[in-house]
Amino acid sequence: MNADKIQHLETLLERKLEPEEKERLRRIGHILGLHADDAIWDMLAAMEYQKTYYEVLPEKISAASAEITQGIAAAAEAEAQRAQGRLVESVAELAQKLAVRINWSTLLPMGLCALVCIMLLGRTVSGLISDYECGAAYVPCAMAAKEMPRKFAASEASCTQGLVHSELQ
Repeated sequence: MNADKIQHLETLLERKLEPEEKERLRRIGHILGLHADDAIWDMLAAMEYQKTYYEVLPEKISAASAEITQGIAAAAEAEAQRAQGRLVESVAELAQKLAVRINWSTLLPMGLCALVCIMLLGRTVSGLISDYECGAAYVPCAMAAKEMPRKFAASEASCTQGLVHSELQ
């Protein structure tokens, strides 16, 4: 390959050829028995031009695929974080709903039981207080009944029923 053809190839490639590349082209020409003015040199120049793309292309593909993979990984990570956040919110909301259900199902029977106990205790305490008042008022009622049997006979009967008249006080 003559200097003129090498310059055309360098113009086509938009860079200077390395000494190894020039030597390879000369060796190809020598093996094929090409002369400096053979038209096949133009075909070799075009093929050399394409060869540069095939040498650079895997690197470009690798870089582009790495960039795409990083983008996908970042998007997947962000989506996983959003999904995890939604899951946490959903679980917390469901836990609150279940806690309310559990509380009502536990507290309602307990509350009813407490209400019944209070009502029974109130009735018992009311009866004790009533009995105490009658017992404490019974002595004056009995003494007054001896003195005035007819006037206080009704009072004595009311004391036994838990009522104290204002006349005794």
